[in-house]
Amino acid sequence: MCQRPDRPVPRRSSTLRPVTPETILLVEDERDIAFPLGRTLEREGYDVAWVDNGREAFDVVDDGPVAVVILDLSLPDMDGLDVCRALRADGYTGGIMMLTGRAGELDIVVGLDCGADDYLLKPFGLAELCLTNKEFGVLRVLFSQRGKVVPRSRIMSEVWDENWYGSTKTLDVTIGRLRAKLEEARLPDRIVAVRGVGFRLEQAVDAY
Repeated sequence: MCQRPDRPVPRRSSTLRPVTPETILLVEDERDIAFPLGRTLEREGYDVAWVDNGREAFDVVDDGPVAVVILDLSLPDMDGLDVCRALRADGYTGGIMMLTGRAGELDIVVGLDCGADDYLLKPFGLAELCLTNKEFGVLRVLFSQRGKVVPRSRIMSEVWDENWYGSTKTLDVTIGRLRAKLEEARLPDRIVAVRGVGFRLEQAVDAY
């Protein structure tokens, strides 16, 4: 188990918005990637906190609820894989997506074994990471129960509203968009429908 390294009082690089329960933490030291990606996610309605090193990432997670960490593996102070291991060892249960230029099969497997949920290979288009609020909510629920079937009723209750009176077909439309974006981004996961029950997020058989 990787222990979190000792660290001095941190310097917060930049927080684009205050940390909220739906915050996306972007851990990326390349400003040419971090700025446009952060702004794009903000335009999609997300709260984005940005830091440029691994040590400050721990502090943001400690300070408040973070739903998803988008984590570059090549950081100036420590390897992103060590950050991922330490976050999981500290009990972080949110989603972790790796940004990596390491396209080798072994590197990807190691990253997923360290606790990452998904990976995205550099270079990538900003559209590949952009989800609507509802898409993000559905993906967050499925991530939290990765490998298990999540009932339609639970997804509707947590993402829309327990008193939602509209058609549940809106969930099917959202799932359809998510599937397309996961495939476009070449992520190793797929959303499987379990007839009459709900949906399950699982690793595609041919992911590698």
